[in-house]
Amino acid sequence: MLMQGPIALHDGGNGLVMRMPIFLGSEIAGQQQKNFWGFAIVVMRLPDVFAHTVANLQQTPYHYRLEKNEFGNEAEENYRTLIQSEQSVESPEVYDFTYGGCQWRMSVSPKEGWQPSPLTKKFGLLGLVCVMLFTSVVYFVLYLRERQEGLRELAVTDNLTGLLNRHALEQAAKDLLTREDPHYVVFVQLDIDDFKYINDLFSHQIGDEALRHLSTIMRVFFLHTAILGRSGGDEFIIVLHGDELSRLERMVKDFSSLRKEFYYGQQVYHYTISMGYAAMMPGMPKASDGKDIPSILHAADVALYNVKLLGKNGCCRYEKGMAEMKKVQLGFSLCDVAIHLPAAILIYEAESEKILFANSELISMFGCEDLEDFLRYTNQNFRGVVHPDDYEKVEESIWRQIFMNRLKGCADDAVNYRIITKQGKIVWVIDRGRLVNSEYYGKIFYVVLITDDEMNEEK
Repeated sequence: MLMQGPIALHDGGNGLVMRMPIFLGSEIAGQQQKNFWGFAIVVMRLPDVFAHTVANLQQTPYHYRLEKNEFGNEAEENYRTLIQSEQSVESPEVYDFTYGGCQWRMSVSPKEGWQPSPLTKKFGLLGLVCVMLFTSVVYFVLYLRERQEGLRELAVTDNLTGLLNRHALEQAAKDLLTREDPHYVVFVQLDIDDFKYINDLFSHQIGDEALRHLSTIMRVFFLHTAILGRSGGDEFIIVLHGDELSRLERMVKDFSSLRKEFYYGQQVYHYTISMGYAAMMPGMPKASDGKDIPSILHAADVALYNVKLLGKNGCCRYEKGMAEMKKVQLGFSLCDVAIHLPAAILIYEAESEKILFANSELISMFGCEDLEDFLRYTNQNFRGVVHPDDYEKVEESIWRQIFMNRLKGCADDAVNYRIITKQGKIVWVIDRGRLVNSEYYGKIFYVVLITDDEMNEEK
């Protein structure tokens, strides 16, 4: 441990700085080793840190002065005063001691002048210094130990959720697998579906609240039967263990089916999760989905993406062959498909008619360079898509069809109208739309525009 200062603090006054190195234990090749992690640093304001000492000294019949020099410099002119009595110390007795890699000097003199014998003075001074030193050292050590324990906890936990971080979880799982009694271990990978939309639509604050809520219900549901961790972003890991694999699988499925919602700012938000899991039986490779922690986590991750492919909001166990399917199918996201599909696709809000999405085919149909150019040309509104002379008629036709079709159990419409390209060309199109209720956007129209060749030929 090393003490530095006093130093000037940003908010005024002076302070002392204490540094202590922190070493975290780890096991490498069966050998316990200590690895340097960082420093615990405590800044203590002067004279507050000596408040107890000052209170004790003021009750004694002595004037006092405590001085300290910098580490590695014992020159007389380098001593600086940390605390002292209101009255100056005259003809003091001086006691030097070492603490925190620095030299300290305590000077005292009687308020009424020296009267006792030199021997008595020295014993009295020694006792006074011991009291002062003991009080300060105990305060320093206890405070530093508290901060050090806090830093140790910070090194292995996720700051937002309080769950274990990825490194600490894998270490805990490794310890679990070394147990001698036979048992199944299930590794679960999960994340929040469409988490980016939650952040984009409701704010990152709501997204953080969703992460905290998920971590809370994980603790409540699994109690002390699981190792819980957050591996990053909206991704979490659960490690379960027990004698019956079927019971562990049932726990995973039951947690997946829980309704997940939370209140924030007098508003209810709900979300869904996808879960993929893989099982491991230590010592029985044929009954395991992986041979070690990295491979079993990879298997669970493949199962998670299989759930995503099947529509999200569910769970499944890893099966052989999923890895190949993942490589082939996950290369095509829904966004890629929508952008490159050989059909003009338009998505807009039903009430405000604000355009939310337009794919490459639609942008090309209007003769625009890119999406930004298209949104600027149409003023990001469905009204800007339709020819001004046709807009009122189109609106009336769409809503009349939706009203009539709802009686049949659908909300589709079909209408013909003209569009004007950016180059001024008038083109007839067929609009096939459907009104849907989106969880995130409310009521929106999904529309496919097809060039009406017959009408364009007549023109």
